[in-house]
Amino acid sequence: MSPVKSIPNCKSLSVEAIVVSTRIHQDERALKNMYQENNDTDPESRMESTVAAEGENCDQTACGQGGFGSFTNPVPVAGVHGLMQYLRSLRDSAGQEVSLMIKDIRVSDLLDHPVETYEVWTKDESQKTLISFSRYHPRNSTLAPQGFHLAGGSQ
Repeated sequence: MSPVKSIPNCKSLSVEAIVVSTRIHQDERALKNMYQENNDTDPESRMESTVAAEGENCDQTACGQGGFGSFTNPVPVAGVHGLMQYLRSLRDSAGQEVSLMIKDIRVSDLLDHPVETYEVWTKDESQKTLISFSRYHPRNSTLAPQGFHLAGGSQ
């Protein structure tokens, strides 16, 4: 077994192998569906899907604090594929698509896993903001941060 690398100022996440194994077997059907839907074949996607099976099936996390889409109340999405899908449908109040750039990845004390923050702006750059995401959930939120809406969805 290889030694665990310690990263300063990072919260350690550890789970016993037996717990993970038991949880995977319990959620085998959900995991198979996620693999098929996302066509996940790489190890990172499979690990993300395993963690997502344990995430909240919600539009907003139960422990979220502050404005929706903030670091302390990130938008729940289903993995990398879910994040990209969500961002493709995100529109400003005028219906413009958004552009983005990753700004930050930090572990949240509230959620116990990494939260990704993106700088998001409209095509005409009339609106710029930071939006945070938690990509460890079985589905994408149907809500949008203030000032935005999802194409084909509600504000």
